[in-house]
Amino acid sequence: LNPNAPMKDSGVEWLGEVPEHWNILKSSYIFKVSKGKNAALLTKEYCATREQIYPVYSGQTEYSGLMGMTDSYEYDCEENGGILSTTVGAKAMSVKYLDHKFNLSQNCMIIFSKNNDVYNNKFYYYFFQPLFHFYRNQIPDFMQPSFRMEDFYSYKIVSLTLDEQKKIVEYL
Repeated sequence: LNPNAPMKDSGVEWLGEVPEHWNILKSSYIFKVSKGKNAALLTKEYCATREQIYPVYSGQTEYSGLMGMTDSYEYDCEENGGILSTTVGAKAMSVKYLDHKFNLSQNCMIIFSKNNDVYNNKFYYYFFQPLFHFYRNQIPDFMQPSFRMEDFYSYKIVSLTLDEQKKIVEYL
């Protein structure tokens, strides 16, 4: 990264200035989000009757969100990774980087870049931690925290070169 690169205002209050060649895009342009299609089926009771091969993540706060294991998987993030986010409750908007096969139960979603040749999911995992923390702190204490796909798709995201993303990931 060039510390002498010309800077410009990002237009995003919390972000400030960014290098001139970076773009600010809506997250809906860069990412796709999915919730578990079999979330209602994947309960603790169901997982207890299955062969213990693939993890099932939920929005629960225990065991880093791992609710159980099952004999099949819905998502395969072994090659490019994915970003798990909880969607409801005390841990809403908590993120976890996943790079294996898994399933999603209730109260969580998985975030993937639409183009892995341009966007590095591990970089955005690091990027989302403070971003989600910022937005989570905007929710009043008296409200039940929730994180909807529509909320995520409205966020503005910095877009930089894949090489810059990889260098930042290596540094972190």
